[in-house]
Amino acid sequence: MVIAGTRPILQTTMTGVRLIARVIPLPGSMGFYFTVLSLVPLLGSFITEPAAMTLAARILADSFFDSGISSRLKYATLGVLFVNISIGGTLTPFAAPPVLMVTGKWNWDFAFMLSAFGWKAAITVVVNAVGATLLFRKELRQPDGHGGDAATRSESIAKLFQYVRKKIFGQVASSMVIRPGVIEFVNQMRRRGFMVGVEHELFVGPIGEQDYAKQLVTAFI
Repeated sequence: MVIAGTRPILQTTMTGVRLIARVIPLPGSMGFYFTVLSLVPLLGSFITEPAAMTLAARILADSFFDSGISSRLKYATLGVLFVNISIGGTLTPFAAPPVLMVTGKWNWDFAFMLSAFGWKAAITVVVNAVGATLLFRKELRQPDGHGGDAATRSESIAKLFQYVRKKIFGQVASSMVIRPGVIEFVNQMRRRGFMVGVEHELFVGPIGEQDYAKQLVTAFI
C-alpha cells in the first residue's frame, strides 16, 4: 500500500487509465470514471487488493471527490469500489488474502482460479462499473468535468494560451509580487498531477529585508 501510494506509481497508473479512457467512446468523464472502477480493481489480482484500493482511492479523490461532485455520486462510487476491489482480486491465487489462505491447502492454481472464479468476477466488476457510470451519466458527462485527471485538465487549460508567447508570460511574472500561500498552492497542485511550477527571480536587498520571488505558473506555456 505504501509503494502504491507513491507518486511514480500513481502517475504511471493515471497515465494508463487516461490512455484507456480515451479509447472508450463516452462523453465527459464517463470513460475515465468507468476505467477507474473496472480496470484498477481487476489490477488487484496482480498487485494485491490493498494496493489496488490505494490507487483507486487516490485517483478518485484527486479526479472526482475534490471537484465538488454530489453526495449521491460519492457514496455510490465508494460502494461500487469496495465491492469491485473485494472480488477483483480473485483472478489469481496470490492477491486476495482470503484466497491466499487456502490456495496451498486446496491446491488452487492460476488456471483453477481463472476458470472457477476469475471470469465471473471480471464480468461482475465490469457490470458494476457500467451500472454506476450509466446511473450518474448526467453528472459525469458534463463538459467541464468532474474528473478527467489532472493532466487532461491541464491540457485543456493550456489550449487557451497556446498562442501566447513565453516572453509575455515572463513579462507578466516580472510585474507580480508573490503572494502568501502561492508556493504551498503550487506544491499542492503538483502533487495532484498538474503540470505547474514557479518561475522565480530573487532580489537581495539590505540586511533584514526579506527576499521576494516573482511567480509564473507554467501550466499554460
